[in-house]
Amino acid sequence: MKFKSDSADLDSDLPYGLALTNNVCGLSYPRAERHERPSGLLSREELLVLTGTMQPKRMCQWLEMRGWAFEPPARRGDTPKVLRAYHDARLSGVRLDRPKRADYSFMTLAGHR
Repeated sequence: MKFKSDSADLDSDLPYGLALTNNVCGLSYPRAERHERPSGLLSREELLVLTGTMQPKRMCQWLEMRGWAFEPPARRGDTPKVLRAYHDARLSGVRLDRPKRADYSFMTLAGHR
């Protein structure tokens, strides 16, 4: 059985470059474009735009010199991890008052006297 969308010239007649696919019943629907949801962390490309360098070590140096909060890469070649929300807040001018280092004094036995 041949469906209408099986012919090669049918897809070329569609506006805006839409392509058709067949489902089990032979009906045709436009293919959905793949839209990826942004992650909670900045991508390598976004860090490149922010820091101006492709090298993860220099990205870390840039972030540290400017006082950005980030997690260093776990392995060689990985990029530093910067939260997207933190990035957006920093670039929008929101003042973020937070300590540079975490305070773990509550985990010691001296704190429970």
